[in-house]
Amino acid sequence: MSEDKNYEVSKPEFFGLMMIYAANIDGEEHENEIAAIKASLTPETYERCAALYAGMNDYELISFFRDNKSKFIKSEVDEKIFLSEIKTVVAADHHMDIMENALILAMKKILHE
Repeated sequence: MSEDKNYEVSKPEFFGLMMIYAANIDGEEHENEIAAIKASLTPETYERCAALYAGMNDYELISFFRDNKSKFIKSEVDEKIFLSEIKTVVAADHHMDIMENALILAMKKILHE
């Protein structure tokens, strides 16, 4: 993440941003994936997350995840909820491809760094 970017987000925004990232990991944003994300967020939170996502590249998103995970994922229960939300999004198109599976594994690894 570049030095001049300071992203302050709430827990729903953190989860929402990571769900949008997950929905786009395979290069395609499916309607079912977006519907799953919107079902978990208020319209305002979704719009903020979409705007943040549009302004960040992959490196910045992964760095953001690493830098902020401890603020929002404080227990095993939080981790399970987070990973469940991500899995719900990537499975919404009824197809888990290799990129989506790799993303889940990468997020698990980052959570335990």
